[in-house]
Amino acid sequence: MNDSPTARTLAIAWILIGSLGVLVWYAATALAVGPAVGTRVAVELSDEAGSPVEGRVQIDGDVRRTGPDGRVSIPVDQPVFGFVVAEGFIDEPVVLSPNAPEVSVSLLASTGSGGDRRVLHFGGDTMLGRRYVDGDAAEGVGSAAEARAVVSDLAPLFRAADLSTVNLETVVGDDLGDPYPGKRFLLSTPTLGLSALEALGTDVVTLGNNHAYDWMDDGLVTTLAELRSAGMAVTGAGSTPDAARAPAMVDVSGLRVATLSYTTVTGDVVNDALPATGDPVPADVDRSDAWQYEPRVVDWVDDWPAMPMLAGDAWRLFERMESELQPDEAARLWGEVAGPRAFPELQDWVARRGHGGAARYSASAVREDIRAARRAGADIVVAHLHGGLQYAPIASEFGVAATRQMAEAGADLVIGHHPHVVQGFDWHDGVPIAHSLGNLVFDQDFTATFQSVVLRVVVDDDGVVDVRAYPIELQAHRPVPVAGESREAIGSVLDARSTPGRVAVRGADGSPVLVEGSGWGGGHLADVGWGWSVRPGAAEASDSCQLLLNGSFEDDAADGERSGRAHWRFSDGVTTVDVPDAADGSRVLRFAEIESGWARPVGRAALPAVRADGQAGQRRVELRFMARGEGEVEVRFDAYRFVDTDPTRAPMSEALGSTETTVSVAYEDWTEYTVTVPTEQLASANAIMPYLRYEGGRGAVVEIDALRLIETRPEPTGCLR
Repeated sequence: MNDSPTARTLAIAWILIGSLGVLVWYAATALAVGPAVGTRVAVELSDEAGSPVEGRVQIDGDVRRTGPDGRVSIPVDQPVFGFVVAEGFIDEPVVLSPNAPEVSVSLLASTGSGGDRRVLHFGGDTMLGRRYVDGDAAEGVGSAAEARAVVSDLAPLFRAADLSTVNLETVVGDDLGDPYPGKRFLLSTPTLGLSALEALGTDVVTLGNNHAYDWMDDGLVTTLAELRSAGMAVTGAGSTPDAARAPAMVDVSGLRVATLSYTTVTGDVVNDALPATGDPVPADVDRSDAWQYEPRVVDWVDDWPAMPMLAGDAWRLFERMESELQPDEAARLWGEVAGPRAFPELQDWVARRGHGGAARYSASAVREDIRAARRAGADIVVAHLHGGLQYAPIASEFGVAATRQMAEAGADLVIGHHPHVVQGFDWHDGVPIAHSLGNLVFDQDFTATFQSVVLRVVVDDDGVVDVRAYPIELQAHRPVPVAGESREAIGSVLDARSTPGRVAVRGADGSPVLVEGSGWGGGHLADVGWGWSVRPGAAEASDSCQLLLNGSFEDDAADGERSGRAHWRFSDGVTTVDVPDAADGSRVLRFAEIESGWARPVGRAALPAVRADGQAGQRRVELRFMARGEGEVEVRFDAYRFVDTDPTRAPMSEALGSTETTVSVAYEDWTEYTVTVPTEQLASANAIMPYLRYEGGRGAVVEIDALRLIETRPEPTGCLR
């Protein structure tokens, strides 16, 4: 062995060079997998008056205490969920994220002028059937443990309340038998799915919706039994109208909270659309719909002779006669018209006409039920309304009027369901109204249905003290709290959709259209940390909508995983990575060292409802993004028209064609690119699927960031401000 000084010096030099190489490799690897663990978030606690509060932040068992100034710095390397806790204050949920380096949390005192305060949580439409059972959602749910896993990221938030309520839009049970004949969409959840509700700490279930009667009376009885056996109070459905309208009365630390639930979706709209004698038979009628054109004999009661007719004829004749009949007579007549020998496919989903179902909304029923609840000792009355237009970004004209009637009838809080997308907030006579909370646990795959909120309402002996909304997303059909860009997107949507001036109505083809409507006051959001306080008075809407989710490819979900892939699908070799100089945030989409690759959103981007005055043709849709590197990026737009507005026909998804534009990326610095969706594609499309296809080659790299699909119109749309 050569042990000379020169040899030793060379050896040391090679060791230093090798060590430097390792350090360079480590730094590159760290950049590829995410920010360093040392990233810190500054948290500041204050009370309702803005004064500092000394407390602690609890994240997964790790407790960090603030100083007397209410401040503490906490290291995080990805979004994490926890609680802010301080003596004399209500625990406040919070998500800390590297993408939000400063968070100011506003705490509510646990006691006020109205005495001790209680926390109520509300979630949107919920089910655990269909794609969950088939394995296409959340990787399949075949056991109670897997059902709990679906909601595991949301459960700590949702169960942190004195009373938690969900709208359960499904029948519950095993071996349910035959479903409602002719019903277009049927939702059932196996009994093991209740484990998810139990994990959420669900206390009250509302069933006043259009799916509680999907398996008719037997399914309803089973559902009620399963829920009550699990210890959950139920309202909104029953074997009789009175049973369906009965409130769920729950004692919440000495405060009696009554929950009422109703639906405007009764099945009548389906029957109204049925063809009558003389209507042409469509050439492409589906075999499952052929019964609508088959005459059958109805054995009418009393003096009416038996006669052959179509289902549409029978319905219209029954409807005319019903207004002149007593309830028991109407029930007997319905038993003949909708009986097994006539037209069992006629739809009726509410409790009436001698059968059970959901509680049917009427202004008089709501007034009577709220008065009865007060007489029974209710201190707080929460009224739920299931109605409106599905997927419409703005509350329906009827929904605005009905929810205000509920407030006038004496409800302390009004919660809406059914559109499956988040809608805005309103205040009427001091009563907060949430028009739609979106989906809590659901298997739909439209991009617009992925955004949601958990609503927290603080009450005391005097009524509602505070209303707060917490942002969540359904990622792979699992609800998770989100921060960063995802949080901001939900807040912007809610703010804009709370702006009065537009309401949704059903257009000539059944699709939602926007019209002038000033029958509501609106609301706006104010930051209180991770969530927002919902307050009276409208924010200002804008004329543009951002239609994609997570176009900056950030890790915004507090789900314990490091990923920027949420809401996107990539081909092999395409990925997201953290870089120190991203155009937006810290993460980018990278095409590297591959001959070709592609990326697209998980779901189609829905084009929001158009106005009824012809201005729809003036809208413009553009894909904007930042890119750097070297290679060809082909931008493709696939246009679709999805129609499910005709209740007598199966939903239709029609591909309207594709357009392609090639963008040459040849710059080392971030450069902005814009590709416009052709006007002809927008003429009849209500959904767009954008694709990015990369053609480069070995040694070439292209990075993309800040990708936005922007729709602009000549007037505010209630989409994004």
